[in-house]
Amino acid sequence: MKNEYSFNFLIKKELLSGKERENIFFEMFEFVTDGILYESSSLDSLKDILCEESYYIAHNLVSYKGKKAIFKGKIVVSEKENLVSFLYKSAELNDLRTLLIAPVFNEKPNYVIYLTEGNCHFYHKN
Repeated sequence: MKNEYSFNFLIKKELLSGKERENIFFEMFEFVTDGILYESSSLDSLKDILCEESYYIAHNLVSYKGKKAIFKGKIVVSEKENLVSFLYKSAELNDLRTLLIAPVFNEKPNYVIYLTEGNCHFYHKN
């Protein structure tokens, strides 16, 4: 099945393809897998919680070839206000997908938001 979902309503800057894109996604993915669920809330609370200016937004779209995970989605960088507008517009159109969102990071994220159809799950490390 081909992923037709795009970030059309988001003012964005595409990331470089290849290893950088995969590394960023898998850092976020691993964070959710290994992190601690801090809080679950609604989309409405998200705008009050986001305090950084720039965020990675990634489709949570992974396939497997044997035991190897392969990232099949897209990642974009967006400013906070554009991200919030995008999420509300997507929810309004009933087109909100599962996303991983994290403040732009160099090595590892400080926290990751796992978004599913309007519910936000905040993960952090000890």
